[in-house]
Amino acid sequence: MIALAGLTALIVTLGLWLSGRNPSWWRPLAMGDPALLATADAVENGVTTLINELRPGDSPAARGAPWSMTLDDESASAWLATKLPRWVLSRADLARWPPEVRLVQARFSPGRIILAARVVQGRHDDILSITLAPRIDADGSLWLEATSVSIGSLPLPAGLALRSGDASETPGILDARNAVPDELRSRREATPILAALRGERPLAALAPLRLPDGRRIRVVNLEPQEGRLVITCITTDADR
Repeated sequence: MIALAGLTALIVTLGLWLSGRNPSWWRPLAMGDPALLATADAVENGVTTLINELRPGDSPAARGAPWSMTLDDESASAWLATKLPRWVLSRADLARWPPEVRLVQARFSPGRIILAARVVQGRHDDILSITLAPRIDADGSLWLEATSVSIGSLPLPAGLALRSGDASETPGILDARNAVPDELRSRREATPILAALRGERPLAALAPLRLPDGRRIRVVNLEPQEGRLVITCITTDADR
């Protein structure tokens, strides 16, 4: 019995230590850093240039060939940390960006996208990270199923951590359901997002982007590689 109690204490201590350690790839970003803002602006300007670019053979008869653009960890993190809140608010039915979620960052590895953010809960804050397996179906549905969730460096069961409802139903200092604060979990808009992360529904339908000259850009594939994300697109005519 004493040995069991000692083992339990050791496991809890280890869990608390791991939960307090940031992921090894987490960057200590500063929102007002001019270099960070410049990188985020460069991402937006680069994407705008690429999607509007006329490519060799880009005629009405030759359109439809896939082309790609690449985003690295550092550039993605700069944009997510500084531009994502305003971008989401301009395109989603949200009154405000959740103030508990700060400094969203990304890391890419083969077949996986890891998103992490500093999540503030009262006087405490932790780095919450979610590993996602992206795919785009033929109809343009974007799926981002979570394969794992972590607090700091402590891995948790994704299915339990991403359940809807009040985490207080199953209290516990290392309870997986405490990974997502109740303030976020209880929001109306959180229900479909959590369902998407559990793999129960697509996160969104990717509508084609229409350019001023009538061409349309469709994103057809996301391929995470080590340190970068390859985004494959197809340019079509307006009537396709």
